[in-house]
Amino acid sequence: MKYKVRIRLLTVSKFSYALIQLTFLRDNILINDNVLETAYQAKVQKVISCLSTCVFPDKVEYPLDENKIHSGPPHESNFGYAHAKRLVDVQNHAYKEQFGCNFTSAIPTNVFGPHDNLCASRIA
Repeated sequence: MKYKVRIRLLTVSKFSYALIQLTFLRDNILINDNVLETAYQAKVQKVISCLSTCVFPDKVEYPLDENKIHSGPPHESNFGYAHAKRLVDVQNHAYKEQFGCNFTSAIPTNVFGPHDNLCASRIA
């Protein structure tokens, strides 16, 4: 396999996160580890793991950038999922450093900026 693009982990509604934090943390860490180790063993040329805005600290200065991911704890309502997402970023870096793998992370956030003109009447 030449490329592997990872889009999501185990998710549910935001209201369910608070009830099963350990399940989200544990299951998603296992998914991360399985996908990355399998990609390494299969000699996949590139893995892109998609993170989420939940990886950013609860108390953070804006604007956000990727250097702020590990600068504080995520919001407590989804700490299990957020930490699992953070750890896949850590794993990607470790695979790159130890084995030279081209594993990386992306944070697909909204694309709206200060000069956007989002008008509901223009959306069809």
